[in-house]
Amino acid sequence: MKRQRPDSLTFVTQPNGSDAFNFGEFNFNYQPGLDISLIHNLDCGRGVELRYFGLWDVDDTRRTGPFPGGLVDINTTPPTLANFFAPPVFVTGEYDSQLHSGEINYRLESIKYLTLLAGFRYLSLREQFHADLDFTGLPLSDADFNSRTSNDLYGLQLGADAVVLESPQRRFQVNALVKAGVYYAHSEHNLIFTQRSSTGVLVDNLQGSADEDGVAFVGELGLIGSYQLTCNTSLQFGYQCLWLDSVALASEQIKASGSIFTPATTTRIDNGGSVFYHGANVGLVINF
Repeated sequence: MKRQRPDSLTFVTQPNGSDAFNFGEFNFNYQPGLDISLIHNLDCGRGVELRYFGLWDVDDTRRTGPFPGGLVDINTTPPTLANFFAPPVFVTGEYDSQLHSGEINYRLESIKYLTLLAGFRYLSLREQFHADLDFTGLPLSDADFNSRTSNDLYGLQLGADAVVLESPQRRFQVNALVKAGVYYAHSEHNLIFTQRSSTGVLVDNLQGSADEDGVAFVGELGLIGSYQLTCNTSLQFGYQCLWLDSVALASEQIKASGSIFTPATTTRIDNGGSVFYHGANVGLVINF
């Protein structure tokens, strides 16, 4: 799966007013993940499902520059004015996103080809944005900006799993899956913002954190095909989408971050972000 590109938000503004670095420049590639489900079928069309889904190291690195000397604006609140003393100057940004999910669902085949779902789900979303501003002139050699966010979501979900296409011999079928739920969300933002001189001496250091509780929404869609290989084994393939709303994203904390030159600045948190993951999947289904 892959994460959608962050919204277009300015991180550093050049002396001429144009962007030196924008979060919208990140473009994530598809990354492998792990999706495991265990379903125990009971009588009368009932069943219990356990599922774990994990996505690691959805990341990207971008390097912009070189830029001419002059005052630049790091888009914190209040703004952090830094001097690109001597060209060339480069900005290197790294973004990492990790998503994990665990759920337990009660399944009920209400009518033929339609199974209803109800259950509990936990999701963990962790993100980090790290930027290095490489000053080549004196007296500063670099600035280091590190913003981390974490979101823990707990909630109930409802859903449906419907057979939308089936071959006459029932060896091949396509299922449509939909899930949606409202979640209690605990979000945290941790910031470390430092500047060092050309000799490596720490000049300024700002550390702060904030957390907030809120209500989030999670929706999931999937189109899944399966082809029966043996009596108890099937090949499964499809495409799935996952949407999280009202969560804290690393790319959207720049305005909630304080200025390194204003130590009394309070680090805040923005937990109003939305993020979308999507991608293809392939696997085996074993019945026993």
